[in-house]
Amino acid sequence: MKSIKLMCVVLAVMFILTINLSAQGGIKGGFNLSKFYSIEPIGLEQKYLAGFQVGLFKGFNISPSVQIQPEIFFIQKGTKMSYTLDVVEVIGKVKISYFEIPLLLKFNIKPETSVNPYLIAGPYVAFRTKATQTVESGGVKESEDIKDEVKSTDFGIIGGAGVEFKVGGLVKCVLAEIRYELGLADIVKDEDSKAKNSSIVFNVGVGL
Repeated sequence: MKSIKLMCVVLAVMFILTINLSAQGGIKGGFNLSKFYSIEPIGLEQKYLAGFQVGLFKGFNISPSVQIQPEIFFIQKGTKMSYTLDVVEVIGKVKISYFEIPLLLKFNIKPETSVNPYLIAGPYVAFRTKATQTVESGGVKESEDIKDEVKSTDFGIIGGAGVEFKVGGLVKCVLAEIRYELGLADIVKDEDSKAKNSSIVFNVGVGL
């Protein structure tokens, strides 16, 4: 219920802010490197887990230099962990899929030129769709569904930078960007555990 209310608030704010503003949308996608940041048990090493994301965005002009940019993404996050048990290395992977809704401010540095660098910043809310854990030890790999152990929502903040190359025609621009996503919520239900998402996200896309 709290997740539904939060999503309704986000959508209402997006609607209010974008009334009477000209808009330009497009498609983005790419790959990300994710891991949890938390209090780690002694002997447990975390490494980045590779995932992917794809989604849509819409930019609403406040001025030539500033846009409100709501987005919706399907994105994979998680972490890779390793530790030694009785001289045998154990490798674990946690992979969580989300529908993520960022609400960003985009600051165009050179909006009137054919090459426009920009900055983005803002909050996001995400809704978990799937969560799995894979453990590999001694050549044996086992996977299990851990959806019931992971909270249904996440939220956090995003900061990043990119560049647009304006081309005209049906495709108005192509873009490349990098962003950092910092989760602010503990995503596991176990009160004795602490785990929050963090991701380095690389996107390419087209504006239509």
